[in-house]
Amino acid sequence: MSELTHKARSQSGEQPVPLFPTEPTPKGAKTASASARRLPRSIMVAAGAGLLAVLMGLAIWLTRDEEALVTEAEPTVPFEDGGDIVVPEAFAKVIDFASEDVTQRTLTAAVRAVGTAIFDPHYEQVVGTRVAGIVTKLLRFEGEAVRKGDVLAEITSAELADAQATVIVARAALKAAERNRFREGNLAKDQLTTAREVEEAERELQEQRARLEAGEQRVRALGATTPGTKGTYPLVAGITGTVVERHINLGQAVDANLEAFHIANLDHLWVEMRVPESGLVNIRDGDAVAITGIDGSEAVIHGRVAHIGNLIDPETRTADIRVEVDNQPVPVADAPAAGAAPEGDVSDAPTKAAQPPKGAGKKPALKHLLRAGQAVKAEIQATGIHTPVATVPEGSIVDVDGEKYVFLHVDSEADGAQRVRRMPVELGTSDGTFREIRSGLNMGQRVVTSGVFALKSELYR
Repeated sequence: MSELTHKARSQSGEQPVPLFPTEPTPKGAKTASASARRLPRSIMVAAGAGLLAVLMGLAIWLTRDEEALVTEAEPTVPFEDGGDIVVPEAFAKVIDFASEDVTQRTLTAAVRAVGTAIFDPHYEQVVGTRVAGIVTKLLRFEGEAVRKGDVLAEITSAELADAQATVIVARAALKAAERNRFREGNLAKDQLTTAREVEEAERELQEQRARLEAGEQRVRALGATTPGTKGTYPLVAGITGTVVERHINLGQAVDANLEAFHIANLDHLWVEMRVPESGLVNIRDGDAVAITGIDGSEAVIHGRVAHIGNLIDPETRTADIRVEVDNQPVPVADAPAAGAAPEGDVSDAPTKAAQPPKGAGKKPALKHLLRAGQAVKAEIQATGIHTPVATVPEGSIVDVDGEKYVFLHVDSEADGAQRVRRMPVELGTSDGTFREIRSGLNMGQRVVTSGVFALKSELYR
């Protein structure tokens, strides 16, 4: 407000309005002041419309960008299209996609089973006591190699001593009877004795011979010999092999039916297993068998089928298969050199450095790869199939909920994508590398052989 106006209002008696009021402004004056400061409505409408246009443009741009990202992402994973599966080019490259033709092959079927190694009875012996007595000598222990005829232990037996004494008495009586028969014969020639006396001497001779034979047979039945030390029964190895079990100790009183030692030739073992009847049709006597331990060892032991069971178990529908194994010992790769000092032992090193190790030149340590009682995995190269059959690689077969499938390669599209189809198949014999296809595929069709696991994982995850 101007100074003149202020003065005029003062002269006319009106309450002058302060130029710089210190009192709060009345509500009406405040509202009037705020209204005076507002922008024109047209400007505000234009600004709002511009802001709205900017926001709509940004939303459209973001939506189009997101759609572009989705459009680019969709072709990177397999998807179903009309019953087929389309594998985009990028995914096919990642999984190293490849396929092969269904081909005809003559398979040597690989029949797999789990079995147990046992001793070959042809190379096994149980040495029993056969007489009651006391163990007075113990000469062999578990793990020791023995040769046929080696004495393992000795037993002092009163029963054996009595049998041997009976033989000695019978021999003396037989000699006396022989002399008496000779004398009576000479007297009969000179007519100095009767025929009755000659007959009596002959009867006595035959009786003493029978007594001696019975006594010797009894000693032999006890497993001893008459000329040996009286009352001493030796336990003798009947084969060359290794002592695998011992059941007697020095000073032990034993009965006549005790199993004292168990000897076996570890170079020869059997593997017994049970094979499903579906696999028996292709197995023949003499088929090669590769055997490995279930402990993860990579060592392979070779054998041959020696027997195919003639009886099918009605409950398990399996039959026995027996394999003869050549279990020859092999050098122990990690065994220390004979006579070598233990690692870290440097005592006397300066004085003994130039000396050859003890036992230098000895044969390397040997061990058998297979032990009796060991569980093993066996793969029989069955030779029963001789006609060509349709086959696919083992790696092309997938299992989905117990059903067997392959991915049939239908076509290669122009954009590099591959079109495949799930095909259920009926499987037949396998040789470990290829599997017979009994139904579901035809010759000349192609199946996916590389990237199968990745494709299955992507589709069934």
